[in-house]
Amino acid sequence: MAASIHEPYKLARDLWAEALESLLEDQRKLVAIPVPSPATSRSANGVGTDSGKPALAVLREVEAQKTKCQDKRWSFLFRGKKVVVRELLDKITGWIQKFQDVADWIVSLDVSGHASMPWACVKFFVEIAGKDFKKYGAMLIGMEYVAREIHFYTLFEVVYLTRSSEARDQLANTLVETYAKLFGFLAEARDYYSEHTITRFAKAIFNEGGVDEMISTVDKKRLVIEQDARLIDKQDSDENALLMSKSQQDLALKLESWKVPLESIATDVSEISDTVRASKRIDILKWISLIPFASHHDRARDGRLAETGQWLLNNSAFRQWNNTALPPVLWLHGIPGAGKTKLASLVVDYFSKSIEPSVNALIYFYCVRDTAEPERAEPGQILRCLARQLAYHQPSSTVRTEAVERYEAFTVGGTLARDLGIDDTLNLIAELVTDLASLTVVIDALDECNDIPALLGHLGTIMGRNERFRLFLTSRDDKAMFEWLKTVPHQEIQIGQNSGDINAFVRSKVAKNPKLIQLFSGNVSPDLKEKVIQILTEGAQGMFRWVALQLQRITGPGINTEGDVLNTLSEPLEGLAAVYGKIYEQISHSGSESKALAERALKLLTCSLQPLSTTSFLTAIFLPKEPSLDAGALATLCCNLVVEDKELGIFRFPHQSVREYLETRPDYSVPSINTAAAQVCLSYLTKPKINLVARRARGAVSTAQTNSDSAGEGQHNLHDYAALFWPLHLQYAGDLRQTSEIPALITSFLLRRRTNPAFVSWMNDARTLSRNIQ
Repeated sequence: MAASIHEPYKLARDLWAEALESLLEDQRKLVAIPVPSPATSRSANGVGTDSGKPALAVLREVEAQKTKCQDKRWSFLFRGKKVVVRELLDKITGWIQKFQDVADWIVSLDVSGHASMPWACVKFFVEIAGKDFKKYGAMLIGMEYVAREIHFYTLFEVVYLTRSSEARDQLANTLVETYAKLFGFLAEARDYYSEHTITRFAKAIFNEGGVDEMISTVDKKRLVIEQDARLIDKQDSDENALLMSKSQQDLALKLESWKVPLESIATDVSEISDTVRASKRIDILKWISLIPFASHHDRARDGRLAETGQWLLNNSAFRQWNNTALPPVLWLHGIPGAGKTKLASLVVDYFSKSIEPSVNALIYFYCVRDTAEPERAEPGQILRCLARQLAYHQPSSTVRTEAVERYEAFTVGGTLARDLGIDDTLNLIAELVTDLASLTVVIDALDECNDIPALLGHLGTIMGRNERFRLFLTSRDDKAMFEWLKTVPHQEIQIGQNSGDINAFVRSKVAKNPKLIQLFSGNVSPDLKEKVIQILTEGAQGMFRWVALQLQRITGPGINTEGDVLNTLSEPLEGLAAVYGKIYEQISHSGSESKALAERALKLLTCSLQPLSTTSFLTAIFLPKEPSLDAGALATLCCNLVVEDKELGIFRFPHQSVREYLETRPDYSVPSINTAAAQVCLSYLTKPKINLVARRARGAVSTAQTNSDSAGEGQHNLHDYAALFWPLHLQYAGDLRQTSEIPALITSFLLRRRTNPAFVSWMNDARTLSRNIQ
């Protein structure tokens, strides 16, 4: 006979209790959170009307948290999406009420109420989340999932475990395994929590990654649960199915919604994931900034020893700034070559590992004064790079909605109306940091910026909009820095405690240098190695770069004996300029062709207006011949004053001080270096055979920029570079263009243009390239 709609659902097994018993003892203790007292009476028909009391306790707690949110728009970020706290609490309330509708008709074996233990855990974590919604927002997401699953698991018990089927126990056992998985995560989370370790707890199970892991692990049982349920349907006769009560049939229909993803996690994020496809995400990020900041960081940290900079992390000023963000600005300053960039990379790595990216943000920038990368010294471009980092939400690999909306607002008819200005960028940053618990900004080599007061002013604006703002700056001693720091609370650290780092650096380099290893293993004084280390450590005066240059000198050509090494190191060379002068003498005394090639390479690198690929640079240096040396050989030819950056596929200076030294030399004046560059460009363009072959090979003129995520971002091939920039280099050459090979090249290129296919080719390419730049 069909059961009455009011007949209670009698469950033969307490699956939550079985799951609890399957846990290890320590896990059981962790989830054994006190639950509300059991019901003392039942209704006339035997239904436990208070059997959902633990859920009601959760409901009261959620309502209390909602009251805290009254008239407030508290929100947090999850996978790059803004989640409004009150709306999320409303969803949890909805799941509890749906559960209650079912639980009120259950005769539970647990006198405290059905699913009392998991509900007690939910109440516990909702209370914790209420302490700081921004910090523990992911915890609320996790609790919505748990509340949702408890509701649906209860539906499965009522709909399927109250029916006659041989597969009933199989489904029950699967549910027990699922409940145990869920208990395992709740126990792990509880283990990390204590009254004094909330920060540690926030980095544990209920961060974005932890929530994802919990959902993916528990959901692996979803398919098995559905298979077991279908088996019960199949085994149960049609007649028995018809005997299901009306309420059971209604509940069975509600199980269909179990297949719908959790809205706050899946639906909201799909707004970004589905509508902003990978290509569009890249377009948006490129629109904000093309600067490959991650590659710059990799370059900065390359070669940094594991123990480097521990003195900085242990410094009392750093610890105070790190722990309290008070004062908000920490300035690390020192002489050139003292390792400021390496220390900046250490700070970036330190925060990358220690902050929770779902609620905190770390952004950074490495400034450089370089004609080939002018954007790295321009305040507006620096701000845009910082905005790009904020716009990309790392845990979920999505683009923040604020950036998407700004991009679309600037787009008219599928074409970008205009670029981001400084005010636009500052406003975007302000929107992107609104929901962050903290923001840490690291700016290296601020003194390389071409408008230090402007950049500092903009950073001050950002600082004024975020209470938990930390700014770490490195630079040389700079007047503009001193003036700005008078206006903001700050602490400063002067590099003077790095003798241990210098000593470790010297020992590492000496121990790994093949030539020195061979020398020390020969017939030399037993204490030669320690003597070399001592001389280098004491002479460095805090400058890593000085040590590197001296090592280069004592391992160079002609240095073969103990006496050679000690005599070289005994020369009184104070400061980087003196050491660079000695190294440049080696170039000056090399063969005529080697000297000419090295000088052309150094001059071209000093004034390049865009980076040339390694292959193009080698072609330029050897014109009009074909390159006869590879990248490593050219670096040796230049006495390692240039190096190949294999990641970016370009040549660069190993340190900014190389450029600064060269710029002090009369033979590297602006007219001189641009004369060399103009000759390279015109020499290439007046070789029509090379030019036409290059055009046919490409089929079309390449664009100036490549994909922003590729290693070769911003590189030009030599053809495009020469076509675009020979007029500028010619202009900067000034009067020197009259006393070089340039007049003959100009005559060949311009005055015979009607019969010169190179000129016709250049005219066509110049138009195309100009349009691409615009």
